[in-house]
Amino acid sequence: MPTTPRRGAPLAAGLAALLLLSACSTSTHGTATTSEAAAATTTSEAPPPPPVIIKPADIPRFLLDAPQVATLLGVPTVQSRPDDYTTFSEFPTGSTFDPPDCVTVAYPQVGANYTAAGAQATNGSSFGDNLQQPTARFEQAVVTFPDATAAQGYLDALSQLWKGCAGKTFTQNMPGIHTTPMVIGHPDTTPTGILNLALASPSGSGWSSVRALAAVGNAVIDTQTGGYNITADAANKFVDAIKAKMP
Repeated sequence: MPTTPRRGAPLAAGLAALLLLSACSTSTHGTATTSEAAAATTTSEAPPPPPVIIKPADIPRFLLDAPQVATLLGVPTVQSRPDDYTTFSEFPTGSTFDPPDCVTVAYPQVGANYTAAGAQATNGSSFGDNLQQPTARFEQAVVTFPDATAAQGYLDALSQLWKGCAGKTFTQNMPGIHTTPMVIGHPDTTPTGILNLALASPSGSGWSSVRALAAVGNAVIDTQTGGYNITADAANKFVDAIKAKMP
């Protein structure tokens, strides 16, 4: 770019040329900046990851085994209950519950609730440090739904149901099975999405049971941890351990 007027040209013409060149330079610079800003604005974001889909056939590999359960329960060993946990729970004929709508506070895998919500399949297991008179026990299940919306919807509906059960005493009568009343606590959801509910013995024995559930993709992790002075934090560790095994 020339910095002096051409030989023989008037000085005014030279100044005008300089001003014109300066204006052109400024205009070009401004246009480039605008284009860069537009490019930055229109840059597309990375697409979200695909939703987690848990297939019914894969459920067993996400369940915790006996050594893992024993470690989390804080006991040397646990025994596995021989019951069938590959189907939803059905109770013996003649069983009664009060309040009847609150049966899920005490049991995972309740068939009537899950099938009504559109659940597809389930699998699970149950452990205790002593199967006759356990001082620590754990029950787990994973339940699949058609999609993530249905799984989270079940969890949200259960939270609302449990709010109506809070503060009541849950009693149950099943033929040939000894049970004790339990006082139902208030449901709570952690920042990581785990739904908790505690039940405590009104006798003051210290025995308690904590339900802990979470939705992962199209699946719901459904657990119950029982023992003396069991806390929600302790129960949540089981859910986190199962979640860690999922995609």
